[in-house]
Amino acid sequence: MDQVLKRADLFNGKRVLAIAVEGRENIAGKNLKTVSADDVINYCNCIGLKWDKIEAFPNNSFLREVATFPYLLESVESTDPNEVTFSCHGKSTTHAEDSITVKWAERQYKVCLDNWEFTQDALERYSIAGSFRRFGEFTTPGNNRWHYSGTFYWFRHDDVFSSSKWRNIDKQFFGTESWPGMMFKPEESACLFADNVGDMYNQPAWNALQAEIKIWDEARVK
Repeated sequence: MDQVLKRADLFNGKRVLAIAVEGRENIAGKNLKTVSADDVINYCNCIGLKWDKIEAFPNNSFLREVATFPYLLESVESTDPNEVTFSCHGKSTTHAEDSITVKWAERQYKVCLDNWEFTQDALERYSIAGSFRRFGEFTTPGNNRWHYSGTFYWFRHDDVFSSSKWRNIDKQFFGTESWPGMMFKPEESACLFADNVGDMYNQPAWNALQAEIKIWDEARVK
């Protein structure tokens, strides 16, 4: 929420939020409870973040974001060639503030939202644009075997919604991450930062990006 609020002025169309509520279990089997939809809405009101559509869904520990993805896509559906959508999720919210996952999530927001001219140029030439592109994963039927690791990306409405293909979402927990590879070939996608990365949950992969991060940050200052 806070990350989106920092860049709220970038979004001049619909802002759509799906909230997962009710209990879930973590890997260790400990029962955890999500906050209520009202709590989320009240927090948004407190920080001044407004949404055009908000819907609460029962939390699905198996499908995760995939359970709400069709609703989100349907909420912005159009074939207007001048419309694009940014898709993200609450990545890292259950991790320690100094974890790789938090730094990775913050970097995705920065790359996708803080360099709009570069992103806009990419979307004029490609159907979809995101960061941390990775190859060789997701062997589900029809997948072109590439994805944006972390699942933050922009896409063009005319290229996505011009056919019913966008409804082909893997009914697996990784379905929102594998979806770009279901929709497009690698050459139809743009990588805004960190192309052909390794496993971003591992420290060596993050360490390998430090030089590229420094270059990106210094270019932004200039």
